[in-house]
Amino acid sequence: MTWKSTVFMSGAGLLATWLASAPPAAIPQDASSRARQVSPTAPVSAASLATRAADVDIVREAERLQAHAAERAAYREPARDLFRFGAAVQPRVRRAVRPAAPVAPALPVAVEPPPVSVRLSGVAADLVDGIEQRTAIFSSATGVLLAREGEQVDGLLVVAVDAEAAVLQRPGGETVRLTLAPR
Repeated sequence: MTWKSTVFMSGAGLLATWLASAPPAAIPQDASSRARQVSPTAPVSAASLATRAADVDIVREAERLQAHAAERAAYREPARDLFRFGAAVQPRVRRAVRPAAPVAPALPVAVEPPPVSVRLSGVAADLVDGIEQRTAIFSSATGVLLAREGEQVDGLLVVAVDAEAAVLQRPGGETVRLTLAPR
């Protein structure tokens, strides 16, 4: 395709588009509708003004528009929440605030100490200078712990070690007695 044929085809397409978009031919109108149309260059007669006033009552239209604008100015609670799915939003009703009833002071609640984190697994006895010394064998989450009287085990002080039990003391002074589990 040469440049001449391209120009010719473009021009033909442009002409066809212009002809297709032309306004339709004028439709003949009856006499009553012709009387209502007034060209901007023609003088306006009193009869045509009376005809226009009968068709459109400006005062009535202005009042209608003012009523419509006043109607839109009043705020209304939305019927639904656009950001959440579910039931419609119920309008909130303001209620009178009642003074709160006096609250009775809370009674002190006895707090149980946490359970001991160690378990007595065994007791070992040794003769040192002819005196029997006992060592308690504890099991905990960290492993096996050995302790004698006066030593600390997981924050608890070992007070006494018997043949089948060990007495531990918490930091608050409360004592706990751990016994060997029967086999």
